[in-house]
This record gives sequence, C-alpha cells and structure tokens, in this order.
Amino acid sequence: MFYVIEKAGGVCNFICALMKRAKEVDPDDNLLPPSQRCSYECDKNPTGIESFVRFEIFLGPSHPLDVGRPYPTFRVKHTSKGKQTRRKWYEKGKPKEVDPDDNLLPPSQRCSYECDKNPTGPLDRKKLIEHINKQALETPDKPELKPFVPGVIRGKKWVPPPPSAEQVNLEEKISIDLGDEYEQALADATQEEIIDLAAILGFHSMMNQDQYHASLLNKGQPVGLGWDGITKASKLKFYPQDPPNTTDVDKTIEQVKSDDSTLTNLNWNNIKNISDEKFEQLFEALKGNTYLEILSLTNVGMTDHVAMQLAEALEQNKTLRVVNIETNFISPPIIVKLIKSLLKTKTVEEFRASNQRSQVLGNKIEMEITNLVEQNPTLLRLGLHLEYNDARHRVANHLQRNIDRSAFKSHEFKIK
Repeated sequence: MFYVIEKAGGVCNFICALMKRAKEVDPDDNLLPPSQRCSYECDKNPTGIESFVRFEIFLGPSHPLDVGRPYPTFRVKHTSKGKQTRRKWYEKGKPKEVDPDDNLLPPSQRCSYECDKNPTGPLDRKKLIEHINKQALETPDKPELKPFVPGVIRGKKWVPPPPSAEQVNLEEKISIDLGDEYEQALADATQEEIIDLAAILGFHSMMNQDQYHASLLNKGQPVGLGWDGITKASKLKFYPQDPPNTTDVDKTIEQVKSDDSTLTNLNWNNIKNISDEKFEQLFEALKGNTYLEILSLTNVGMTDHVAMQLAEALEQNKTLRVVNIETNFISPPIIVKLIKSLLKTKTVEEFRASNQRSQVLGNKIEMEITNLVEQNPTLLRLGLHLEYNDARHRVANHLQRNIDRSAFKSHEFKIK
C-alpha cells in the first residue's frame, strides 16, 4: 500500500505519528511538574507501543508513477513491523522543564531555548557600548536625493480627503426660528451687547474673566479685548500682606487673670515665639474667667504639652463658646482629649483644630472623635478634616440635629 506526497524542492522530513494510550493526569495540580500534568510523553521508546505505523521513504524516479514529473517526488510506503529498509525516524529530545515566572533564576534558565554556540569570551559592557557607538558614527547617512531648500516642499503634500455626505449632513447648522423681532435685535447688536447678553445667560465659555466682570459691573468692554482682539494674560492683583498681630501678650494675660469684663475676644493668631510659660499662665487664668467667650490661638506653635493644659482649662471654664487652635503641632490623641474635655461643661459651640502636625488622623482616632461628638448636645461647628465617609456622615448629621435643636429653642424663647 503506497501513499504519494508531492512537494517541490528540498527534502521532506516526515514525522511518525505514534498512537498512545492516554494516561490519567490532573492538569490543575500545581504541585506536579508540567510534564506530569499532561498525557503527552516524549521520552518513551516507540517500540513499546502496541500498535503503531511505520513509514519507509523511497526516493528517485524508479516508480512508474514518477515518470514525466518535472519535480522529484517522495513516496511513503506503509510497511509492516518487520521491515527496516531505509527507515527514517524523527526522535524528539526530552523537553527541559522551566519556570518563566521565577525571578530568582537567570533569563537563560527561564526558557527552553538553548544556544549550541560557545561564547567567544567574557562580556565586557564598556567595550560593547564603545563598539555600538563607533558603529553608529561610522555608518553613513542615507543620501538626500533632493537638497533641502527653505520654503520648498519636498515630496507630496498631504491633502485631506473630502468629507463624506454623511459627515456633511451631521455638520449642518441647526436653524432655529427666533422670530422677526429677536432676529432683528440680534442682527443690530454690537459685540459689547452680545458679551453682556452672554454674561447674563451664563455662557462663560464665550468670554474671559475680564469681559465677564466688566459686563457685571457695567464698566464697558476694554479696548482690544473683544473676540477679534489679541489674547493677553490678565495681570495678577497685588494683595498686601496681613499686618502683624500687635496684641500685647502680657497685658491680655493680666486681663484674663483679673476677670476683665471688657475682654470677651482673645486673639493671639500668628504671634511668634510665645513661650510655654505664657501659655501656662493664660490657661491657668482661664479656669476662673467668666467673661471670655472667643479664644483664637491659630499658628502660635502650640505643642502637646501646652494643649493638655488647655484641655484642663476647658473642663472648668463655663463661658467659652468658640475655641480655635488651627495650624499648630498637636497630635491626634491630644485632639481627642480636647474634644473630650468639652463634655464637662458643654458650653463650647464651635471648636476648630484642623491643619495640625499629622494631616491624617486615622480610623481609630476618627471613630473616637465621632463618638465624643455624638455625646455633645451643644456643639454646632467642628473644624476637622475627617477622611472616612462614616465619620463625616455621622458628625454632620449630629451637628445638624444640634443646630435644629438650638434654632427651635431660640424660637421658643422669642415667643415667650
């Protein structure tokens, strides 16, 4: 029995197809190597298979079917097991087991490719880079067939294709019938009037900031600032720096100690180089004060040691309504103690302590602050940056209930 296979040029190699029995494997078992997770085995001897096919290759035009063919033909003969005449077998070697995802192995051991050539010498990175640079410099540039001339286009100029009919239909302007009265008014309107109309209607994309503010203030449009004018950057407005705080620290401490009725608002904001002794004297005097209502200590360099004394003063003072200690160096646990101290007297309505040493309070601290705020029925405003949505939502709801309760009480008092 003969099978004739035709192919032009070269030598055709045939790989014998072996019929194997499928073995039981588990392809999902990661503890086994890849060769044991599939039914294919390449290291078995072909003679051990019960039934297989052997091929013989006969070359040349000796066969009658080859007469008159312009190219060589190969005939594959299906022979029996006993014949060994000019038999050619293709034997595959056993594949190497590799792990391409193992970063501890070098790249050469992470793939099954093996180079048969031996290295000519050790790798010298410096010489390799020098050779590459030298080869790049010695390689001549491609000659320009047409010399460069300024203003002359070399080659073909790209011309965009004409738009299709569908695109033209999409880009057609939508006609709106505004009526003769409105069309006549818009046709006779000047550019300044159209800009004012756009500002009134809120079309901010049709104008810049200068045009918008000029139309709102009825100043008229500046010269050269229209739609046809040159786009220029607006000059920044110069704002003078805030004047320094001239509050006398020693004098205010004496007023707080003497319980001065004229001092209801103490502002030490932005005063530098206040010693810890001055803070201790102020907070000690604050415990017995009955007239001070607003205490502002923003950006004064307050630390945890000083803030602990403020917490002790807040537990005893019964007249303070607003406490502002923003932009200092207070840690989150001390902020919790300050908010906890407000529960003693429950007179403070506004407490601000944002922008401290630690920008992020953390989930534990935020939950403690939330629980303390929910226990305070008089706090109306809280100046803190809370990161988690649960804490923000609960604090906002409780403060809103306190505000509603306070408004209801004031309304009842007015009725009485």
